[in-house]
Amino acid sequence: MNDANALVKSFESKSVVFTSLDEPSATLHVALIQEKRYGYAHSFDFTVTFENPPDVINISIDNAEDSAYRLGWLGYLPFAKRAGGWERVSEPSAYEGGRFQFQVLEPEREMQVAWYEPYDVDRMHEFVRSCTLAESSVDDSGFTVVTLGDRRKATIFVTARQHPGETIGSFFLDGLLRSIADKDNPANELLDNFCFVIIPIVNVDGAREHLHRCDERGIDYNRQWATASPPVGVTKTKEILSKVDNLFLFADIHGDEVSKTSYVAYRINPKVSKRNRALYHQLLQRIRKNPKSTFVWKNAPFVKRFVKTLVRQRRLLLREGSTANQYVAATRPCLAFTYELSVFALTPQEAVFQGKAFATSLRDVVLSTQAGVK
Repeated sequence: MNDANALVKSFESKSVVFTSLDEPSATLHVALIQEKRYGYAHSFDFTVTFENPPDVINISIDNAEDSAYRLGWLGYLPFAKRAGGWERVSEPSAYEGGRFQFQVLEPEREMQVAWYEPYDVDRMHEFVRSCTLAESSVDDSGFTVVTLGDRRKATIFVTARQHPGETIGSFFLDGLLRSIADKDNPANELLDNFCFVIIPIVNVDGAREHLHRCDERGIDYNRQWATASPPVGVTKTKEILSKVDNLFLFADIHGDEVSKTSYVAYRINPKVSKRNRALYHQLLQRIRKNPKSTFVWKNAPFVKRFVKTLVRQRRLLLREGSTANQYVAATRPCLAFTYELSVFALTPQEAVFQGKAFATSLRDVVLSTQAGVK
């Protein structure tokens, strides 16, 4: 840093760049990076070390309007790390003139700020190792596969972090894994009927580089599932999926930048048995009734109207390519869905709870029927 920015000793980030500091107003100006072909990022995280921290630091993301999810700035409260952990900033934010601005009160000498609480690859590896009932494999890139239960049983296959900046998905998986791996939790009974295969971070390279939606080449993983040469994380996931003989359910976990409500978009392969179809609809009903309301897309005409409205409002972008749930539902006789968690509605702790609630819903619906899985 130069003399004009003497208040700031150092600045570290892969997701934004430091542009300037206005000392009289204690305003830190940063800019989102561009993710090559995709456009500008939306998530951010950075660490600032102050020579002498001010009572209040104002932060301005000056090119916030370049984000494809610009309406996601309206009313959003980012996170700051305190002595007791990460928490949302307390003061209202503002999105005006293309800039997203917020305050951090009483920042510490080393201040960490993020769009959502970070959950990096190393933290994921450490958590997986702590799950005593889980069997895990990690390749040289850090790509991890977690397995719980007997592989001969029907399989529930779960993926997250195709879009690496959507760290809320990792908190959801945290809750799901804790429930299933805990012998004292009723959800552990699911292992009597099912094998769980979980890919915690599909886009490992993007997660390591703190990218929001793509990998280092600017490729959106969740639009590559039907291409001839998908990116490495999708290729590995599809290979593992191809070895599953009896796929009961496929769930792809994401974080939504704009919606104030979490939602599930699902598809059911036409070849699904009547018994399993009934179980699927019961499960979707249970998800809808979760303590934090979750909207479930249940019929095509409504979905089309809903999507068109979101596109007009620039709350949803339609991009060419096949998503994970489209690919799986078209090729395997099962329920496949995308679970979009609202970063507005859910704190990390609440996202963990949603993962636990999902495990409970599965257990209550499937095991209470005593019908088994066909």
